[in-house]
Amino acid sequence: FPLFSYRCQSGPGSSLILEDYAQKIDFARKLNSNAYANLLVRPYPNRGWDIRKRYIDDLGKEKISPFSTFREQIAHSKMLVCTYPQTTFSEAMHSGIPTILLYSEIYWDLLPDFNDVIQVLKDASIMFSCPDSAAKHVNMVWENPKDWWDSENTVKAREYFFDRCGRVSEDSLDEGRIFFNNECTNLLNLHNIIKENFMKILVTGGAGFIGSHLAKKLLIENHEVVVVDDLSNGYTKNIPKGAEFIKLDLSDT
Repeated sequence: FPLFSYRCQSGPGSSLILEDYAQKIDFARKLNSNAYANLLVRPYPNRGWDIRKRYIDDLGKEKISPFSTFREQIAHSKMLVCTYPQTTFSEAMHSGIPTILLYSEIYWDLLPDFNDVIQVLKDASIMFSCPDSAAKHVNMVWENPKDWWDSENTVKAREYFFDRCGRVSEDSLDEGRIFFNNECTNLLNLHNIIKENFMKILVTGGAGFIGSHLAKKLLIENHEVVVVDDLSNGYTKNIPKGAEFIKLDLSDT
């Protein structure tokens, strides 16, 4: 997590990361001995606050997960505790492993359209903002969490989540293949149109890996290229020679 906020986004940023971290430590320390003995943590990649080291200092090195991928972690888990309401939570819900979400609700500005989903998940003891309540629930179901996970009320909540937030079908890999094939076809058609008509092209994020390669390709095809980038994740060295560069955060325009 970055030390300083550099853009507007939902979720804790800057020093608020430490408040979010404290919530998770509070949760861990309220687990009973059986649940705590099986606790493993997958720290978010370090981008300033060194959360991994903080977990080691507070909980011990043995609590850091030895598994390199999330899929491996799922395969070796009795329960999953997600700490932010994004893709990982969706993946956990689809994994079939009993899952809860413990997050700092005051820092996550979610769309009002999903207030009903949030309430359903809270009522089913899937979604928590209080570490005490989350730990109490885990302690209660720990011996056999599948009983809770497969109960009628919890299954209804899970199905409602899938209906509102997206399902993964049995042919998800094939669906993904078709989707990306269609996207590649669309990009190829766009590329052919651009290639046949020389033009002045604005490339946003042109100092990043993908944007800079796109800008270079367009220059090779004799287009006039203008790169706009705020350099939050890009580097001026990536901008190809011949492209005009404007340092700008488009959210400020």
